[in-house]
Amino acid sequence: MNRLFSILAGLLLSTTLFAQILMLEPKDNAVSKLNNISVTVAGKAGSPAKLFVNDVEVASEIIRIDGLLDFLSVRVPAGPVTLKVEAVGVGDKIFSAEKKIHVLGPVGQIKSASGDIILPADGRSIGKYKFELFDEWGYQLHDVKVVTLKLSSGTLINKDYDEHSTGHQAEGVEGSISLRIQSGNEPTERSTLDIQAAGYSQQFNVSYTIPEEPLLLVGATSGSLSTLGKGGIQMTYRILAS
Repeated sequence: MNRLFSILAGLLLSTTLFAQILMLEPKDNAVSKLNNISVTVAGKAGSPAKLFVNDVEVASEIIRIDGLLDFLSVRVPAGPVTLKVEAVGVGDKIFSAEKKIHVLGPVGQIKSASGDIILPADGRSIGKYKFELFDEWGYQLHDVKVVTLKLSSGTLINKDYDEHSTGHQAEGVEGSISLRIQSGNEPTERSTLDIQAAGYSQQFNVSYTIPEEPLLLVGATSGSLSTLGKGGIQMTYRILAS
């Protein structure tokens, strides 16, 4: 359907007196996982067209008789990218069209979605935490499959997907990792969790606090309780406890 629309748009532009230039693909603000993309334009048949990536000319072709032109295997860098095409239209005027896209880069940020890691130092408490993976421009990366975890104290109780590799291998799912930490026995504010993904590493602080103990009363007490018995006679009982 998209291809049919492109052909119809190209034919329309190639025959109208007001033929200019359109960039049909990619869509504006599209996000690409690839560093090689295709750019499809529609304009006046037989006109030369130039393609620019971030204001640098990278290709020059002639628009086909059907009014379409596909720039194939266009190399684009990671990050924000501006695509612009220029072509000669009616009256030998130069028309242009522009689109902005984002090309995903490598892992450049790891963010906690669960807040600080704080557990009582009782060796039993378990906390559940979630971390999300982004490129350096803040776009979430959904294709990272394995992440390496290293915890300086306490225990990671998730499944280790590769026990023969250094560290604890956790599964990445749709741009995030979920993990469970069992607290250590020693109070500390200097324990760390190191997360490594696709060559990028980021460290998070882990705190194990002094656990709260239940309140115990130790000592001796005494007192008395008075009641009225039959006939209005007051009766007194002595209470002793230790």
